[in-house]
Amino acid sequence: MAVWARQTPPIGSRMDDETHITALLAAEDYDAATEAILELYGTRVFRTMIGVLRDETAAEDTFQAFRITLWQSLRRYRGESRVFTWTYTIARRTHSRRLRRSRAPEERLHTDEERALVARWTRTATAEWQKTESQDKLQVLLEDLDHDDRTLVMLRIADQLPWGEIAAILSDRALDADALKTETARLRKRFERVKTRLASALED
Repeated sequence: MAVWARQTPPIGSRMDDETHITALLAAEDYDAATEAILELYGTRVFRTMIGVLRDETAAEDTFQAFRITLWQSLRRYRGESRVFTWTYTIARRTHSRRLRRSRAPEERLHTDEERALVARWTRTATAEWQKTESQDKLQVLLEDLDHDDRTLVMLRIADQLPWGEIAAILSDRALDADALKTETARLRKRFERVKTRLASALED
């Protein structure tokens, strides 16, 4: 068990969401940790997948693959980043793989409970994504962007994440402070390329 995992808060203490998930991981209860993560972040992740993939069915298939990958990867989590960042990084890699493949992910969810959870997140995320005129305009804009720019826009505009968090999610490696600063600056410049079009699409 990792060193970080030994710092498990006592049962019954007040814990924030991420600390609660960390405690589940410390106890090697990966099923419960996965469900806790999906309850906390699942709707947001699925909404991002809809925006990036531009297809609800593809997003649902990809979300299923993401759920399995998340469950498998939690055994390797050592607290190097927030659970939130870890989760979004896995989601980004999953939908990136989806776009590189011509067929749906082979890994599927089969139980009624799993299908019900995905269906609920599908309804909730789709409703949130489509409920405003601004989101409708943003969807039109996203059609003209490549995958990387769609992901960047979703993380920055739809999820309103800070630049440092976005840089950590989009990076394929762990970043020290200097590298994180450099990557953040690069992404901000990249975002400038679509800023004018975003402003035009989202104006009242």
